[in-house]
Amino acid sequence: MNAIVEAAITAGLAALTETATVPEPPYGYGCDISCESDVDARMDEVSDSALVLAQHCVRRLDTPNGLPDDDDWGICLSEYCNRPTERKELDELEGKIVAELVDDDRIDEVRASVTASTDTTTLTVELRIVPLDPLANDFSLTLTVSDVGILIEEMAQ
Repeated sequence: MNAIVEAAITAGLAALTETATVPEPPYGYGCDISCESDVDARMDEVSDSALVLAQHCVRRLDTPNGLPDDDDWGICLSEYCNRPTERKELDELEGKIVAELVDDDRIDEVRASVTASTDTTTLTVELRIVPLDPLANDFSLTLTVSDVGILIEEMAQ
């Protein structure tokens, strides 16, 4: 981007006035259309904060890296299936998962554990997620990852 365009964008942003206030606790996470792996056929809405956040985490972990407006969003965990994977690579993947999920401003802390099946066709990902909102409950999430996608096997608060 050249200096003239950058200066025009900076000036335009400086001229904007804030129309929304910064939320204060308790935040709540609103509602969303249920879409663990695909949009719910009936377009049912989910309003439980933990489930909204859990489904969002699944989408982040099932999306190939790079969106049109955010080229550093997503990890496609299914790319780690059906190929030789050493423990060192799984340890690195745990770090990538944590970094990806804490990038969400609704999440305060994440712990991740990844194990591969002996034939490497599936991964089991165990997560412990601490939401930023102090009134929202921590929850655990167990995911099964295969080359066709991710399933939530268990969610517990």
